[in-house]
Amino acid sequence: MDQIKIFCDLAETRSFSKSAARNLISQSAVSQQIKNIELQFKLQLIDRTCRPLALTQAGEIFYQGCKNIYNQYEEMRNQLASFSHQITGSVTIAGIPSIVLYLLQPYIRFYLQHHPNVRLYVEPMRANQAIETVLTDHADIGMVASPKADRRLDIMPFYREKLLLVMHPKHPLASRKKVPIKSIELQPFIHFEKDQPTRKLIDKIFRQYDITVKSIMELDNIETMKRGIEANVGLSILPEPAIKQELQAGTLIARPLAEEDFSRTVGIVFRKGKVFSEPVTRFVNLLKKPLETIVAQLET
Repeated sequence: MDQIKIFCDLAETRSFSKSAARNLISQSAVSQQIKNIELQFKLQLIDRTCRPLALTQAGEIFYQGCKNIYNQYEEMRNQLASFSHQITGSVTIAGIPSIVLYLLQPYIRFYLQHHPNVRLYVEPMRANQAIETVLTDHADIGMVASPKADRRLDIMPFYREKLLLVMHPKHPLASRKKVPIKSIELQPFIHFEKDQPTRKLIDKIFRQYDITVKSIMELDNIETMKRGIEANVGLSILPEPAIKQELQAGTLIARPLAEEDFSRTVGIVFRKGKVFSEPVTRFVNLLKKPLETIVAQLET
């Protein structure tokens, strides 16, 4: 059934990365599952030459069949869960990738351990898209960096993420425990795109300290940014949770800036007046617990 859901999600999102996020697996795992299905039926179901990708004629037929099967399965699962008084339903979370793909993961694992019959849908997207998705009720909650006040939204503070200077392990600045911000003057720098809240925050920091860097890339994908740093193309300033895996593997080095502890605020946004279902209410209540508490409970 998981394979059927993965294909349905891919057909609906037209994106391997978004399908992976919905199913809490890697993009390569999604790709392998689709290849397995195509090999089983000896048919091409996905046209990978299109951007966004498209379903072939056979893929459309397969998708409709999978959708019917999956809907019937969900209906049966909900009926069975009612006998054991378990919570059923779904929670849809829209948010920027650096939050929903990294910072949020311990909460998702904890929630699914305690509510295995609830479906969590995670939709990575830009901050403005996440807010619009919440306002149009296509998502229950949104998660964005540095949320701005909006009369249409309720905003709940969630977490303060450290912003660290990230570099290749062989970069000359990697030997320092803390890096004076003046040391990155005119250094090759990989930026977020200009319209992203974290980019605006970093630009504000640079103006405050009268810093000019050599901008060599502007990207909206934090994974691509990390690959550029690993190739020693340039430096960047990134949120700490998004680089945890690379720091553990030793492929990247992160250092705090010496002048102060820079950070960004992560906020949870809801449409004002929205009435939550029981699964959403429980997920929101879980998000009120400190991250350290959730991680500690997962490790016990």
